[in-house]
Amino acid sequence: SFSPLREYDSNQGFGRVSLQNSLPLSNSLFNLKVFDKSLIYAQKLHVYDVSISKKDTCSSGKLSVTLTWADPAAPVGCQSRCLINNIDLSMRVSRKNEKPTLKYPNGLKVPDTINNAERIQTDVSDGDNAIIYVHAENLATPSQRYALVITGCWGNVRKRLKLRRGKNRKRLKNDERNGETRI
Repeated sequence: SFSPLREYDSNQGFGRVSLQNSLPLSNSLFNLKVFDKSLIYAQKLHVYDVSISKKDTCSSGKLSVTLTWADPAAPVGCQSRCLINNIDLSMRVSRKNEKPTLKYPNGLKVPDTINNAERIQTDVSDGDNAIIYVHAENLATPSQRYALVITGCWGNVRKRLKLRRGKNRKRLKNDERNGETRI
């Protein structure tokens, strides 16, 4: 017996794969931006600004943001709450004449502390603004690489870094010299 599918289905993850809705092919009506192998340190916050613009041929009414990372191996025998490095995804959406709303991944009302694949999808309109937050909340290792994929319609996507602690500022300058924080 099959149960009805929902957007976040515990049996099938994010559901059926649709190439047309995942990659901007020649007839697609949305954009794709990938930040791959981004390095984040413990307690650090990466911020991405997205300005929604439905100009030219882009007409998607959704903004989708997916964060994934290869988590270190959990201890043998771990059966629940086995995430080693917890990176949190959240997004603040500002709409014209409305109070900004804070969104969390995977249909939750709080940060996801269980999964290493997190996704936020929200309806957007021309002129809206989204600020995406990637926060290395609790890392067992000094740093973690992640991938962030953004799909939708926008005029500009800009990455900026926010630091949580003073000691990370020196580390950030070294990373910038080595190209680690460049887009």
